Amino acid sequence: METQRREKGQGLVEYALLLVMIAVVVLGVLVLLGPQISSVYSRVISHLGGTVPHTYTITSGPTITASYSSGICQYSLTMQVRVTDGGSPVSGEAVSVSVNGGPAAGSPPSTTTNASGIASWSNVGVKNAGGLCQSGTSTVSVANGAVTRSVHY
Repeated sequence: METQRREKGQGLVEYALLLVMIAVVVLGVLVLLGPQISSVYSRVISHLGGTVPHTYTITSGPTITASYSSGICQYSLTMQVRVTDGGSPVSGEAVSVSVNGGPAAGSPPSTTTNASGIASWSNVGVKNAGGLCQSGTSTVSVANGAVTRSVHY
């Protein structure tokens, strides 16, 4: 009887170890292939007529600089945003930015993404203000608030 109990306990431990090893392998495969699997599902959804929300990521900036000339302060915005759809870059997407709060508040012109899914603003005028340039803090919002970031200048 004693040996029969030990064998039952040994069998349970072996099954538990086997399940743990399988779980580790499955987890490893999901970590390695997760982005590709997500991309495939997104493409299937879009081909079936569904909509996949775009992901907006600020990759550079934002920075706001001020320059004073002839009694006018010109605030400029420099930044880059990457737009992806299920991990794949989105080309030709119109991306808008707004600068809220602070003396540089305004809306620079929209731009479109390139083949790599990058939308760039480089020294784009935000606002002409009469008088001296002022420092401040603004919130830069991308694509109707999909991504926001505070910037001090």
